[in-house]
Amino acid sequence: MDSEQENQEEEVAKKIKKESENIFSQIKNKRIAHAGWAYKKKTYTNSIEALNANKHDYELFEIDLSWTSDWKLVCIHDWLGGPENHLWIYDTANTILDYKEFNTLARWYKDYTACNVESLMAWLDDNPNTFLVPDIKEKNSEALKLISEMYPEIQDRIIAQIYQPNEFSEIKNLWYKNIIWTTYKYTGTNSQVLLELKKMDVVAVSMDKTRMQNGLARMTSDSWYYTYVHTLNTIKDLQIARNFWVDEIMTDFL
Repeated sequence: MDSEQENQEEEVAKKIKKESENIFSQIKNKRIAHAGWAYKKKTYTNSIEALNANKHDYELFEIDLSWTSDWKLVCIHDWLGGPENHLWIYDTANTILDYKEFNTLARWYKDYTACNVESLMAWLDDNPNTFLVPDIKEKNSEALKLISEMYPEIQDRIIAQIYQPNEFSEIKNLWYKNIIWTTYKYTGTNSQVLLELKKMDVVAVSMDKTRMQNGLARMTSDSWYYTYVHTLNTIKDLQIARNFWVDEIMTDFL
């Protein structure tokens, strides 16, 4: 056997080993329920009700977490966005609440229960077949550090997201075994994405439709990690994504 063939076989063996170690190999339904999935036809609820309504169909739940004014984490997409993020805070849009204010207002809203980091982690603890994909757009590493310190017993069921390559080492050093690179904030080309991926040990790469259409999923098709595109909600879009070699999607409705 020549050295070239040995190298090829070694690479195949490495890929098989990586695939078997990837957390997604343990998960039947690899589709990610975006913001807990829709609840009563409403998106972005990030609510306990959405989690409970969909836990028999999904294993992977993406939940938005934002900081309160006193630096605690609550389940809301952001404080400055559109009305869909403030369905239960009618008179406080564009106001960053403190933790007590958030939880007080959340109790008054009848349609669903806006969760906080405590109730979210309690739900995870009660539902051992589920996994959390936290979406934290501000001070991501600080939030993940806080979660790892407060809830080490369920850290292995949290699939951390990073938004820039320079976050990888810091998050890995927090003992997160499973990391997704969500590339929509990264301004480099797809070729630069591939170069950065060689420096990281991620379990999945997520992209928007533009990167998908520019061929990123196909460019990574011989790698051992999974590819996701967000956020797709029609069968037609899902079929298109399949044609672009995407493994799975984040979705509100599918």
